[in-house]
Amino acid sequence: MRWFEFTDEEGSRHEIPEQGKFLIGRANDCSLRIEQPGVSRRHARVWERAGSDWIEDLSSSNGTWLL
Repeated sequence: MRWFEFTDEEGSRHEIPEQGKFLIGRANDCSLRIEQPGVSRRHARVWERAGSDWIEDLSSSNGTWLL
Protein backbone atom coordinates (compact mmCIF):
# COMPACT_ATOMS: atom_id res chain seq x y z
CA MET A 1 0.00 0.00 0.00
CA ARG A 2 2.89 2.37 -0.58
CA TRP A 3 0.94 4.43 -3.10
CA PHE A 4 -1.66 5.54 -0.59
CA GLU A 5 -0.82 8.50 1.62
CA PHE A 6 -2.51 11.56 3.05
CA THR A 7 -1.10 15.05 3.37
CA ASP A 8 -2.82 17.23 5.96
CA GLU A 9 -3.29 21.01 5.96
CA GLU A 10 0.11 21.53 7.59
CA GLY A 11 1.88 19.46 4.95
CA SER A 12 2.52 16.44 7.19
CA ARG A 13 2.41 13.11 5.34
CA HIS A 14 0.59 10.07 6.73
CA GLU A 15 1.52 6.86 4.93
CA ILE A 16 -0.60 3.74 5.21
CA PRO A 17 1.35 0.93 6.96
CA GLU A 18 2.16 -2.29 5.15
CA GLN A 19 0.56 -4.32 7.95
CA GLY A 20 -2.49 -3.67 10.06
CA LYS A 21 -5.27 -1.15 9.68
CA PHE A 22 -5.21 2.61 9.31
CA LEU A 23 -8.16 4.31 11.06
CA ILE A 24 -9.43 7.74 10.03
CA GLY A 25 -11.65 9.84 12.31
CA ARG A 26 -11.84 12.20 15.29
CA ALA A 27 -11.07 9.62 18.03
CA ASN A 28 -7.74 9.77 19.88
CA ASP A 29 -6.78 6.25 18.76
CA CYS A 30 -7.15 6.97 15.02
CA SER A 31 -4.07 6.83 12.81
CA LEU A 32 -5.19 10.03 11.06
CA ARG A 33 -7.24 12.42 13.20
CA ILE A 34 -9.45 14.92 11.38
CA GLU A 35 -11.01 17.48 13.71
CA GLN A 36 -13.98 18.46 11.55
CA PRO A 37 -17.69 18.32 12.49
CA GLY A 38 -18.54 16.14 9.44
CA VAL A 39 -16.04 13.44 10.44
CA SER A 40 -17.19 10.64 12.75
CA ARG A 41 -15.12 9.44 15.73
CA ARG A 42 -14.20 6.33 13.73
CA HIS A 43 -15.07 7.32 10.18
CA ALA A 44 -13.23 4.85 7.92
CA ARG A 45 -10.43 2.32 7.81
CA VAL A 46 -7.91 1.44 5.12
CA TRP A 47 -6.08 -1.88 4.87
CA GLU A 48 -4.38 -4.24 2.44
CA ARG A 49 -5.68 -7.72 1.67
CA ALA A 50 -4.49 -10.16 -0.98
CA GLY A 51 -2.44 -7.51 -2.75
CA SER A 52 -5.31 -5.00 -3.00
CA ASP A 53 -5.99 -1.87 -0.99
CA TRP A 54 -9.40 -1.40 0.63
CA ILE A 55 -11.27 1.44 2.28
CA GLU A 56 -14.36 0.82 4.40
CA ASP A 57 -16.81 3.34 5.78
CA LEU A 58 -17.39 2.52 9.47
CA SER A 59 -21.07 3.57 9.47
CA SER A 60 -20.15 7.24 9.53
CA SER A 61 -23.02 9.71 9.52
CA ASN A 62 -21.79 11.51 6.36
CA GLY A 63 -20.37 8.59 4.37
CA THR A 64 -16.91 8.20 2.85
CA TRP A 65 -15.97 9.42 -0.60
CA LEU A 66 -12.99 8.20 -2.57
CA LEU A 67 -11.82 10.61 -5.26
